[in-house]
Amino acid sequence: MILLQRLRPTGKALLSELLSGLKPVDAARVFLLVLFSAHSGELVINQDENAEDALIVSVGQLS
Repeated sequence: MILLQRLRPTGKALLSELLSGLKPVDAARVFLLVLFSAHSGELVINQDENAEDALIVSVGQLS
């Protein structure tokens, strides 16, 4: 639910924005959900070689 709420307005967000303000256990859950969603093709994770943060982009039907 947290992932959907934070991605819904624009369809993309920095990983740090997705995890900001969350309790450590919730941040871990969102991180794992991002990984699984990327694996299934619902999200794309982009990170430049010199960047510290990753851009998460929704490309599928997150539910």
